Amino acid sequence: AAERAQHLDLGLGRVVELGPWEPVSDEPRHPYTSALQQAVPVADPVVEALRQVETLVGEVPDPANPPSGCPFHPRCRLAEDLCQEVRPDLVDVGAAHEVACHVAVREARVSEFGAAERQDR
Repeated sequence: AAERAQHLDLGLGRVVELGPWEPVSDEPRHPYTSALQQAVPVADPVVEALRQVETLVGEVPDPANPPSGCPFHPRCRLAEDLCQEVRPDLVDVGAAHEVACHVAVREARVSEFGAAERQDR
């Protein structure tokens, strides 16, 4: 069997998102992965001129002295108190797509619950 392409993103030396190429590139769950993808310019100059790109704010943390909790929280638009206190583990959010983000994992579980609830009706 042919190997499928994998997508791996690192933030300050830690895996923040991992999985098959399509799910990770089509629907990034970690804000850092999303920011990386948005930083890649589009070859079509008309599309490039019209697209909305989210700019990360704040300083890049020092890898020798990373922040507590999630290393991306100082620059993350989704960060909440938990992100500053607890470093997230890599969690499977479906289709062998793993993410280390408290918010993304919670949103994936809510989506799963909603889908399961609709099936029960």
